[in-house]
Amino acid sequence: MSLMWYVLRVQSSREEKIQENLQKRVKSHGLENLFGRMVIPTETVQEIKGGKKRERTRKVYPGYLYLEIDTEED
Repeated sequence: MSLMWYVLRVQSSREEKIQENLQKRVKSHGLENLFGRMVIPTETVQEIKGGKKRERTRKVYPGYLYLEIDTEED
């Protein structure tokens, strides 16, 4: 199994929903053995708003979904 990374450009702010739908489709078509990880890179940032320190998670690359796919043909 030779997994390679691919980048899928998706509608910004809908990355999670698209990832969920893609995972459901992969499972329903029985292709789980061809897919590795599906990743939306995020990071935790600290903000000061109204004098209060808050942590929030933000997307590193908004509008992109990273997929690990097996490219070897049987």
